[in-house]
Amino acid sequence: MKNIFRFIEKSVVKINDWKHIPSSKRKMLYICPHEHKGEVKNISDGTIIKNGDLVAEIHIDNLKIHKIENDFRNLSKVFREELQALGDTIVNEETFKDIKAYHGTTLLYSFAKREGFTIIDIHKGTKTYFLSIWENILRIVFKKDQRKRNKFRAPKECWISKEQLLEKYIKTQGEVNVKEKD
Repeated sequence: MKNIFRFIEKSVVKINDWKHIPSSKRKMLYICPHEHKGEVKNISDGTIIKNGDLVAEIHIDNLKIHKIENDFRNLSKVFREELQALGDTIVNEETFKDIKAYHGTTLLYSFAKREGFTIIDIHKGTKTYFLSIWENILRIVFKKDQRKRNKFRAPKECWISKEQLLEKYIKTQGEVNVKEKD
């Protein structure tokens, strides 16, 4: 079963031309810049995303997720490292300077919320139904501990503006610092 999902994952990455975050050491997240099409999105810092705005979608590299410890603390650390790399990329790569916001759809929205993302419920419909099934199948297929079976969860959209990301992951004295929450 895993081989089928690995084939599907590789095909989706190739077809959509997803690239890892350039300055990432772990290469755990893909990034895919595109023009926003759809509903207006209001991000918590007041940024408004409208049709035609340049945004970038973030995707987890499902082929590598099994290589890290699947506990909350470690996943949070890896996610922060990837966001730090994204912050570094925004500052240093010309092609990322005009991107207004970053977003993804995931079951792991609790990680994103802790890192400052705005969480948005997805409208019910056929696309949401199939996305939910796909995300939950991936979670089950690539889960290390198969004894623990959680119920199906609904994915949510996660959005963060470029300014929020840079504010949280600022570059000072050659290092990227993460501002800790109180």
